[in-house]
Amino acid sequence: MENEIQKQRYYIYENIDNLKDHNQIINLIKLKECQFTENCNGIFLNISALDKDIINIIYKILTNTVEYKEEGNFVEDIPIKTEETMIPPQLSAPASVESLPQLDDLLMENYSIIEKEIISYSKQYNL
Repeated sequence: MENEIQKQRYYIYENIDNLKDHNQIINLIKLKECQFTENCNGIFLNISALDKDIINIIYKILTNTVEYKEEGNFVEDIPIKTEETMIPPQLSAPASVESLPQLDDLLMENYSIIEKEIISYSKQYNL
């Protein structure tokens, strides 16, 4: 068991620089009231003096973060739909073909200035 903890300490030592955001580990250290020193360059934590449970948690954080390979499976900022943000779908169909807009109605001159700006802006992007 002690050999496993030593391997985890070494892994932490070798891979801690690969993290982009250390806040999760710093919050854990402060929560568990571990002793560390802090200066303008960051913090120093003696991992050889840490409890094996804390080493195990830090090891799991590192392995889950550092070894995760982004292969297009990760989606950033997934919007969560709440009742306030959900818009009910418009299910009403046109009553007849005559009620559909005619080609003459779709000319740019028939739109307001704001609608023209929106149309021009939307033409910049291809979906």
